[in-house]
Amino acid sequence: MVTRGILVRMNVRPVRRRRNRSGLAAGTSRRGVTLAESVAAAALLSRIAAGLLPRITRSADLREDAWSHATAVTEVANLMERIALLRDDGQLDPSELQGLAVSEWASKELPEHELAIRLTDESDEIPDQRLTVALTWRDSSGGRSAPVSATAFLYGGAR
Repeated sequence: MVTRGILVRMNVRPVRRRRNRSGLAAGTSRRGVTLAESVAAAALLSRIAAGLLPRITRSADLREDAWSHATAVTEVANLMERIALLRDDGQLDPSELQGLAVSEWASKELPEHELAIRLTDESDEIPDQRLTVALTWRDSSGGRSAPVSATAFLYGGAR
């Protein structure tokens, strides 16, 4: 090659790159994921998901049961307050309790609910009555729930 009157001689040899075990040129690496690695990762993730699914389902059932129980406690407390208004400084008559029912809100929240109101005389020396309000419903497992109940003792007032 001649450049501005100067003769330059160039030695050109093909460059041989060294190759590593995988057949790639030295200094380069393989990028990406093989099919076997993908299958192994998918199997591992599906195994973890299968193990977690029953726990997630159970926690959802427990959350639903806790919500139903809180609803029942609130409803029993509300019923006791309604009964206290009926009392009017005297003894309760069982016929006054016949018209009491679970509120519309609680009826929607508590499937197949059953309300039991019992009024018993506990008169020894002091005239008193024992009032028990109990509420049960069908829980998320399909069985009957343990009753949520409240008891009050009503003293004083003659019949």
